[in-house]
Amino acid sequence: MNLAQLQGLLLQGGWPNVTVSSRSGQVPLIALMASIALAESSGNPYAHNPRGEDSVGLLQINRNAHPGYTVAQLQDPLFNVQVALQIYQIEGLRAWGAYTDGRYLGDGQFSQSLALYGGESAHAGSDDGYENFFGIPVDYDGSGDNSQFFNLNDYVNPANPFDVAEKGTGTLLIAGVIALVVVIVVTR
Repeated sequence: MNLAQLQGLLLQGGWPNVTVSSRSGQVPLIALMASIALAESSGNPYAHNPRGEDSVGLLQINRNAHPGYTVAQLQDPLFNVQVALQIYQIEGLRAWGAYTDGRYLGDGQFSQSLALYGGESAHAGSDDGYENFFGIPVDYDGSGDNSQFFNLNDYVNPANPFDVAEKGTGTLLIAGVIALVVVIVVTR
């Protein structure tokens, strides 16, 4: 798969159309992940490295770290990017060696991914470069504002990627849920 196909697949797989903090500054997550996928697997959905960590598919999902998936499942491009999204929401970009060691920058592929993502051909009919990607509406929250920024230190709610809270607030949330349960049980 090429960068354009990878970007389209990431959007189809539910990846949010947001800008993130990265080693390269504030960048579109879709462009970054497409470049990471290209560095991890050369765009080959059947890529499989059985040595060491047993990584499979476009985003080289490590089966030792993330058991429960078959090689065949992870070689399905859409399934692979959906599993990768779950991993990203928990571990962030550092889950991918191609990000941490900078391979995603290699041979100008990240620059190409950014240019493609921001180029007229990628966003036909869009006036801001984000509202329409290959004919797919990506204004997920319906606000018309696509200026959401995620930081790697943020916690992203998997049910709503635009519901962002600083790490550590999970403890408060759990305490609040426990308090609510106690109130419900005591009042019954």
